[in-house]
Amino acid sequence: MDHAAAQDLANFLGGERFGCVLADPPWRFQNRTGKVAPEHKRLARYPTLTLQEICDLPVADHLLDQAHCYLWVPNALLPEGLQILQASGFDYKSNLI
Repeated sequence: MDHAAAQDLANFLGGERFGCVLADPPWRFQNRTGKVAPEHKRLARYPTLTLQEICDLPVADHLLDQAHCYLWVPNALLPEGLQILQASGFDYKSNLI
């Protein structure tokens, strides 16, 4: 678990709880060889996290009992997006394009 990222999130949100989450995780893009794809490396504007680090973020700690999430997921990472939803306490319902 990336404790610094989890602490950053907790500090940013304070004790607030939310019913609507709009999430754009700091995805780490890789090509088929496992290397960071060059087109994404030059666009890197912020640090990224691994899938496990994103899943470990304490999102569920900041949700109201009734909450929903809009999660931005690149097409190539749809299975990973479903894992993140589940780890955050959400069930997949539908997608928007």
